[in-house]
Amino acid sequence: MRCFFVLMKIIFFIPLRIIFPFRLIGKARLPKKRTYVTVTNHLAARDVIILGLYLPGFRYFLAKKELAKRRFIRFWLRMFGAVYIDRQGLDLRGIKECINCLKNAPLAIFPEGTRNNVSEEIQEVKGGAAMIAVKAGVDVVPVIIHHRLKAFRRNFIYVGEKVELPYAKNDRFNTEAMSVCTALMTESMGESKATLCRLVAEKGWRKYNRELKRKKKAERKWEKEKGEI
Repeated sequence: MRCFFVLMKIIFFIPLRIIFPFRLIGKARLPKKRTYVTVTNHLAARDVIILGLYLPGFRYFLAKKELAKRRFIRFWLRMFGAVYIDRQGLDLRGIKECINCLKNAPLAIFPEGTRNNVSEEIQEVKGGAAMIAVKAGVDVVPVIIHHRLKAFRRNFIYVGEKVELPYAKNDRFNTEAMSVCTALMTESMGESKATLCRLVAEKGWRKYNRELKRKKKAERKWEKEKGEI
């Protein structure tokens, strides 16, 4: 699966970057030593391809089980890292598969549940992403797409600060816990969207990336020196 993904990324890397040019803002925030869940606003079916192309490394992504009805589509999406889940109820089998996948690679989730055809604002966020992240014991990182894809028009992807979910994987994850975590994810995605819009309007993404890289480099240096004491 990974080999197929890498091969497709190599083949389509240049053509897709020409057709759909993006600027990735905040890449330094993506964890490097452990897996994580990304939560992204969903504006078009091609969002999955864009995340796979512009975010570093291989990642699984959550897909509705209806896409698996056709054998040809099911095969290709599986090769790209699709994990199918039933959106109509509590799909324990799908959740367990997601948790197992997170042992090996990051998982991309669109927590709005479906494509947003109404506006480009963050819609209602479902709690499944929080449950998967908590039970897998991984971080949640908001990754926001600025606007709908248009050929040859520059777009932006913003990586926000990780969401601090106040539950451990051994804690009981009930309705109250899901509500708390969902509210935190909604707030984080909204703040990330606002920051992205400001950076685009002010054309300040280059300076932002430089400052963030310096900050992360200083943090890693401090952690290394602390470990040597």
